[in-house]
Amino acid sequence: MRLGIVLNASGGFKEDSSFLKKRSKRLLCSGLRDADIYASGNKSFLVLFFKKELLSSFLGCVALEVLDLFSPNVDERPGGPSSVNILMLHYTGMQSAQAAIDRLRDPDAKVSSHYVVAEDGAVFRLVPEELRAFHAGISYWRGRRVLNDVSIGIEIVNPGHEWGYRAFPEAQMDAVRELCSGIVSRHAIAARNVVGHSDVAPNRKQDPGELFDWRWLAACGIGFWTDAGESVAPDEAAARAALEAIGYSPEFGLDVLLTAFQRHFVPSRVTGELDPYTMGRLLAIAEEMGGATPTQSM
Repeated sequence: MRLGIVLNASGGFKEDSSFLKKRSKRLLCSGLRDADIYASGNKSFLVLFFKKELLSSFLGCVALEVLDLFSPNVDERPGGPSSVNILMLHYTGMQSAQAAIDRLRDPDAKVSSHYVVAEDGAVFRLVPEELRAFHAGISYWRGRRVLNDVSIGIEIVNPGHEWGYRAFPEAQMDAVRELCSGIVSRHAIAARNVVGHSDVAPNRKQDPGELFDWRWLAACGIGFWTDAGESVAPDEAAARAALEAIGYSPEFGLDVLLTAFQRHFVPSRVTGELDPYTMGRLLAIAEEMGGATPTQSM
C-alpha cells in the first residue's frame, strides 16, 4: 500500500528577511536513504508517495528543514573532521531566537555554534560540521580539554534561568531529536559523549538545564540514560570517583559537580547535595556509563 502527502514547497516557516539570507532545504533523516519514494511537483507543491511502513519515519523528518545562516566565527578543526566525538547541547539563554542568532553571527562576539533550534522546530545551520565552532569555552569531559576541537554544538532556543527558564516545546524537541540522530550517526558519537554545556563547564554553566528531557532523548537512541540506582549511604570519596568515571572534571568542588550531575541525571532535585538517592544514581550511572576515564576510551 502506498500513501501520498502533499507538502507546501515553501516549507511553512515564518521568515524574518533581516537575517535569513540563504535558505537550503534538506531532510536530515538518514532512515530514508533506501526509501521507495517518488516525487512530482510544480512551483507550489511537492507530492511524495511511499510505502505505508515508511510513513512514521518520513513524518519525523518533514519538519526538519535546515536554513543556512553562516557565522564568520569559525575555523578549521586541528584534528580534521574525523576528530569529532562529542555532541554538546546548550540553551541560548537570551530573550529571543533572533537575538541569539545575531550574537552567534557577530564577529566581535567571537562565539558560534553549528546549529540553532528554534522553539517552533526551525533549524538554522551556522557552521558546517566539519569546521570548528566556538561554543564550549573552557571545558572538560572524560580527560579531554578544549572541546571545541572535537565537538558539535547545538544551541536550543530558550530564555534560560536568567530570562524565564521554561519547558522545551514538543516541536523543538522533535527537531532536536532528528538533528542529533543524524549527527551521532554521521560521526559515530558514543552515548556517553552526548553532553550538556553544564556537564563540561559545571562551574559556570547551567544549560540546557533540568527541564531538558535527557531521558526521552536517550529513549530515542541519543545519549545515555538509566533508571537504575537505589538509595545508598553517601560517601564523598566514592561520589568523586564516580563523577570522574562518568566524565566530569576532578577540579571543582563536590557541590558544583553534583549540581551539574543532578541537572542531567536527577532533574527533580538540583540541590548540589549528596543525598542517598543521588549517591545511588551516581554509582549506577558510573558503573554502566563510566568505567575508566582516559581520553583514548572516549
